[in-house]
Amino acid sequence: MAWYREWFQTPYYDILYKHRDENEAVAFIDGFFNQYPHNPSMFILDLACGNGRHSLPLAKYGKVIGLDINSTQIAKAKARNIPNASFLEHDMKKLFKPNYFDFVFNLFSSFGYFDTKEEDLLALENVYNGLQTNGYFIQDFLNCHSIANNLKANDTVIEGAYKFEIKRWIAENSIIKSIEVIENGNTKGIFHEKIRAYKADELCAMHEQVGFKIVQVLGDYNMKQFEKSTDSRLIIISQKK
Repeated sequence: MAWYREWFQTPYYDILYKHRDENEAVAFIDGFFNQYPHNPSMFILDLACGNGRHSLPLAKYGKVIGLDINSTQIAKAKARNIPNASFLEHDMKKLFKPNYFDFVFNLFSSFGYFDTKEEDLLALENVYNGLQTNGYFIQDFLNCHSIANNLKANDTVIEGAYKFEIKRWIAENSIIKSIEVIENGNTKGIFHEKIRAYKADELCAMHEQVGFKIVQVLGDYNMKQFEKSTDSRLIIISQKK
């Protein structure tokens, strides 16, 4: 996990990913709450919330608590001053509040970074124990089946004075990304991302292992049913019974 803290706390992370499409996530959150019952007094957990970019649309639907292990990102989330939302530094391997939340959202593949599958299962168990009975867990993950078949091995991204030379490969059941940061021709550092390549069946089985009932498996932010060969996302909606 040292690589995680090193890369995600640099300013380069936000520079590289600043063009992420927030409109898709907002549309998904709105679409979800159009289908699932809610009221403004409900409690929503934004798990691995990063800088709070998803907490803003979530706060339209209930009282939001955002948790992240990264103190730098939590400081940015707090600086947004989102009404109806608060943010705390927290490790998802530890239970935050038992039987408390009505909804837990874990968005944009912010899962699978721990060293072992057992740690990921512990995080899922904490989500289950943190939900009230009949509460929902919404996990947005990569469709690793599709990515494995369409992996782009090399990429170059230029953002202002920065050039990012990116290499991707699959090893040890993980998708690994090497990111060389170059500023005005000088290498500032080489960083890595590593995410466990859970396929749909395996991740659904992990949900069920900790006690969840699978309600829906979706393939994009438009609430489309999942198709493993073509979809870019794997979105699992589970319920605590």
